[in-house]
Amino acid sequence: MQHVTRNSEIPRRDWTAGRPSLREILSASAGGAQLSFAYRNHGYTMASIAEHLRFHVSTVSRRIAAVERGDGGVQDLTP
Repeated sequence: MQHVTRNSEIPRRDWTAGRPSLREILSASAGGAQLSFAYRNHGYTMASIAEHLRFHVSTVSRRIAAVERGDGGVQDLTP
């Protein structure tokens, strides 16, 4: 998905066809790197990732941001 240009006339369900499911990408204890991979490389929304893991959207957002800033080693105490 990194080299694909999204065409606004093609619905999301069509341009994301063939991608692996969140179950395949994320483990039960998904870390920020896995969340970022699902979000950036496969086009999953933070809301769909949060729903799948039963996290709050802000938790997913913070974990992705921490990895992308490079401070993913900081302990995250949120469930």
